[in-house]
Amino acid sequence: IEHIIKDATLFQQKDTFQDDVIVLTVNFLDEEKTPPTTMWNRFCTPDRCVFKIKTKHINTDAATQFVIEHIAEKSGIAPDELRKLSIAFFEVLNNAVEHGNLEMTEFKKNPECFDSEKYRKIYENRKLSDKYGDRLIHIECLYTVDELRLSVEDEGNGFDSQAICDPSCES
Repeated sequence: IEHIIKDATLFQQKDTFQDDVIVLTVNFLDEEKTPPTTMWNRFCTPDRCVFKIKTKHINTDAATQFVIEHIAEKSGIAPDELRKLSIAFFEVLNNAVEHGNLEMTEFKKNPECFDSEKYRKIYENRKLSDKYGDRLIHIECLYTVDELRLSVEDEGNGFDSQAICDPSCES
């Protein structure tokens, strides 16, 4: 797909398309060799890859492994050398799911609920619901010669940044 898009942009001598572009690829995979997660939607060019997945379908461990392996393939860096990035990416992705799309922050603040079966049930119910589970996680990787920019965005309501105290000041 990447080669088709590249060839099409070279042919038309510009990087954008006047209308939608649809390219369909069908891979026939052995079920035992299939990765544990499949991104809901993926678009890649040589210097940019965008992944989107519904919260209800995400497995943060498998998605982290998938993205890190993708970065390793694009960058030529061995996946085991990306261990620290893997840990940081997992944390960012997990926060986007738990606090962003599932809006679990208030339950986590409640000591009676957090680390309980009740919290786990609320988490699973929200993840499977249409209201929260259909929200997307957007993952974007931008590649340059000497830099990787990685972003994760959720579709949650966010929070009031003015309500957070400045951590550099004593309270």
